Amino acid sequence: MIQVTKAGEYGIRAMGYLVNHGRNSKISIADISQARHIPEPYLRKLLKPLIKKRIVVSIRGVAGGVKLGRNPHEISLLEVV
Repeated sequence: MIQVTKAGEYGIRAMGYLVNHGRNSKISIADISQARHIPEPYLRKLLKPLIKKRIVVSIRGVAGGVKLGRNPHEISLLEVV
């Protein structure tokens, strides 16, 4: 059996939320945090490596958020974890 860390689990939950809302949908980190029950500061920290790998795109500003950087079919679970 494979064990996933808490960070890995949270990353999978967040990516699942983004995938369910479509590639072009911009979603606030607060919305993901609330919907998936992930502490917001922890989620912000988790998304940084995904943004660096361009799996997730960060949109800055008051109306900012995050969205998928690639087609969901091109993202592997291993990359997220």
